Amino acid sequence: MYAILAVSGLGLLSLVSSNLLYLLTKNFVYSRKLAHAISGIAILLSMYLFESPLFPLLLSLGFLVLLSATHTHEVFNGVQKRGRLSEIYFALSVSVCFLSWYVVDKHIGTAVALFLAWGDGITGLVRYPLYKTQFEKGWAGSIAMLLSCLLISLLVTPYYVGAVGALVATVFEKQKYVDDNLAAPLSALAVM
Repeated sequence: MYAILAVSGLGLLSLVSSNLLYLLTKNFVYSRKLAHAISGIAILLSMYLFESPLFPLLLSLGFLVLLSATHTHEVFNGVQKRGRLSEIYFALSVSVCFLSWYVVDKHIGTAVALFLAWGDGITGLVRYPLYKTQFEKGWAGSIAMLLSCLLISLLVTPYYVGAVGALVATVFEKQKYVDDNLAAPLSALAVM
């Protein structure tokens, strides 16, 4: 019960704190990346707190429903913008990663979800100060993502499986055709 409260509390904290940061700074990039960071903590804790993927999967699906239901009203304006579905894709991808615990591996599913939360999160923190836009996909952010994902890959045995996934996630984050919150984690998960 405490594990469910802790993980769901972190999920809600990510949304509320991103709203507060957006209210204070009006910077959508940083407020979204704060949500990425806190969500990553909840994802990592889930791997250690839950033996089964059932509760993390149900929690992530709950956040998917919440974000879908509030999207057009921009209730969580630190992560939501009308016309952008990135936060919904984030929750969907995390749900798929938790679901993968059943058929793939707990460590792989967690690592891939962290590629999204922390790896993709770091790209914006590196790129935004350099390019002053969240849409420029320069190499500095990609290198930062790759290095972050290679560290996250330490969760995976054998390491090379995680390292290949890290490279794939980075390549698919850089492309501009499919939202990276879907493309990066789902491509990495498929390869791993």
